Amino acid sequence: MLAACLLAFIVIGLYDLLAINHIINAEAGYTAIAAPITTVGMLLVVAWSHARNLKRIEAFTAELQTAVDDARRELSSTMEREHSLEVANARLRERLQIAHDLHDGVGGSLVRSLAMVEQSGSQLESPQFTSILKGLRDDLRQVIDGSSSDALAVPALPSEWLAPLRHRFAGLLDELGTRSTWEVPSSWPCALSTQQLMALTRLLEEALTNVIKHARAGHVLIRMQAAGHGHNRRLQLHIEDDGVGFDTEAVQRASINVGMRSMQARAARVGGSMAISSQPGKTLLLVNMK
Repeated sequence: MLAACLLAFIVIGLYDLLAINHIINAEAGYTAIAAPITTVGMLLVVAWSHARNLKRIEAFTAELQTAVDDARRELSSTMEREHSLEVANARLRERLQIAHDLHDGVGGSLVRSLAMVEQSGSQLESPQFTSILKGLRDDLRQVIDGSSSDALAVPALPSEWLAPLRHRFAGLLDELGTRSTWEVPSSWPCALSTQQLMALTRLLEEALTNVIKHARAGHVLIRMQAAGHGHNRRLQLHIEDDGVGFDTEAVQRASINVGMRSMQARAARVGGSMAISSQPGKTLLLVNMK
């Protein structure tokens, strides 16, 4: 339509040019009239095109708004599902943590108590029963405190951390006729978080509980030392006994040792690693913590 308006103006202009030059006979020119009419026509065409584009823009805007609303609703639904999954996972992790703590803490204390009762040559007296119950109470309290381990402080010295464990297990091992040697450095080889320290505590408890329950060892060595250099410097917990040993590969294949899997999972959760080797006369457990 815009081209038609321009073509009409050109035709009228040529007609008036031919009339002015007397090439054709014409009484009056039409350019003066055609110019404003053609301009008005062009304006109408441009206005119509602009109005049509505005309608297209409005339709596109409405379509885009609908798509945005749909995306927003889908995103909100996805975030709600993700939040629900995070809450469920947090609850599951908390339950697993409590289960591991109960197994490693209270479960180990029960095993030690049973071993003490079974291996005692005579009937236990009231003070001994009281001591056993107090030990169970202390372990349960430690599990409860461990659930909020972020609020706990790392002891200034390794000996301060190891003292309660040494006091508790040394007496049990002595009663079973098992000598124990405890070696700790004068300072921490590397900085540890409260979660890592709690994991070390549980790992040591589980390892010594297994010695009491299964090893029938005459001597147990517990050593904490530094390993590596520079950025690879780490703390290493070394637990060795001279007991009967066991087939580690068979245990792993059979998947019957919940305690071993629990220890490995606990070490991995805090960025550490655990390795164990065993044969008759020597069982060695190494825990590395960065």
